[in-house]
Amino acid sequence: MAIRLRHREFLTSFFLCFLPVLVVYYPLLMLGIDGAKHGTVPPATVWAGNLLLIAWGAWLLRRVLRY
Repeated sequence: MAIRLRHREFLTSFFLCFLPVLVVYYPLLMLGIDGAKHGTVPPATVWAGNLLLIAWGAWLLRRVLRY
């Protein structure tokens, strides 16, 4: 993200990198933990946020390496 946003302010880059963690990762983690504790979802669901952010990071890395 920092390479793609190299001409922007530091805080803009920071918040654009940190926002997916707050909006995507933590809610998925909390839902996965809560659902696994109550038995409504499989325990592997706790890893859903990690997998989603890994896929997004791989997509971004692929775009950066292409150009």
